[in-house]
Amino acid sequence: MSASAGVRWFMPGPDTLKTAFQGVSGVFLVTNFWEKGTDEGKQATAAVHAARDAGVKYFI
Repeated sequence: MSASAGVRWFMPGPDTLKTAFQGVSGVFLVTNFWEKGTDEGKQATAAVHAARDAGVKYFI
């Protein structure tokens, strides 16, 4: 993946994060806090853990 490439990922489930973060050096996370019934904390926590496990260096 080139330095300018991006990955768009929608939150179908935390198990897909591992694949989404493979080979990624940075993550800019936007949760869907506006959707009724969404657990923003759970989404963010899952993303942080998956990024750490994938060796992501930058997380915003």
